[in-house]
Amino acid sequence: MVAHINGEAVIWRDGRLDFAAAQSRAASSVTRARALAARHPASYACWDVLQHPDPAIGDCRSLPYLKRRAYLMELLADVGPPIQPVPATDDREVAGAWYDGLREQGIEGIVAKRGGASYPAGRSRGWVKVRHADTVDALVVGFTGPRRRPHWLCR
Repeated sequence: MVAHINGEAVIWRDGRLDFAAAQSRAASSVTRARALAARHPASYACWDVLQHPDPAIGDCRSLPYLKRRAYLMELLADVGPPIQPVPATDDREVAGAWYDGLREQGIEGIVAKRGGASYPAGRSRGWVKVRHADTVDALVVGFTGPRRRPHWLCR
């Protein structure tokens, strides 16, 4: 049995996450993707385990997040980079410091999950992603997408 681990491939360039590099590689031909991988190898940032390789544990989605996190840490204990768990804390001050300090590294924000929350498939998981926001004062003269959540603004 294999583990199913939820996460994201990321590329570090010059001490920052480079989402454009990851997207470029994903949209490239096989030959170009191999060349890009040689220049800028990817890492896999893991944040949850959905299926444990031990058949006695199996599907973990109904388990509380704290239990899934413990299983994730056990599964990755001897693996090391480039596959690694994302940091997690239940300390609000630590989370605030991460939110403020990791922005310079290209981290787009933090995710808050309840320790007792399961991982329900296909539904809103009740998690809150707190993203950094760059704001600009501008006169908007047009937009595309829905009025309440436009995709693009024209100024």
